[in-house]
Amino acid sequence: MLNLRQSKPVPVHLPKPNQDPLIPIPQSHKVFRQNGNLVLLRKWFKWHHLFLLIFCVFWDAALFFIYETILGDISRSAGNWYVAFFPLLHLIVGVCLTYTALANLINKTIMVAGEGYLSITHDPMWWPGNRSYAVDNISQFYIKEDVSYDGENERYYK
Repeated sequence: MLNLRQSKPVPVHLPKPNQDPLIPIPQSHKVFRQNGNLVLLRKWFKWHHLFLLIFCVFWDAALFFIYETILGDISRSAGNWYVAFFPLLHLIVGVCLTYTALANLINKTIMVAGEGYLSITHDPMWWPGNRSYAVDNISQFYIKEDVSYDGENERYYK
């Protein structure tokens, strides 16, 4: 258990390089010490995020051609601007999906437990949830394991 209220860093027994950890750590997670702080780094990348990005490319390309056609027709006929607002919801969804797909490909979550604080950040693309907590406001800290398996019995952690 990690007691964040102590004034000195709590020793964490990380396994030696050739030693298996007590709890298996997924490949997308790294646990290490940096400047006396305990750091947990989690990469967001999963292979299925590539399919979302491919879908976004087709979605955004279709919207580009739709808007090119609509705006070309409007400029030639000088009217019916309301037609351009019809696919606006699709455009908003496309932008949000593309941003989410890119964030899932390159982002990582960094949790740092230091003297007197616990901070959670998401980098390099902005994502909601960046927070820093004073340990006086934390009564308990735990990680819940949620494991699922694919068809080849490979473990996935959430």
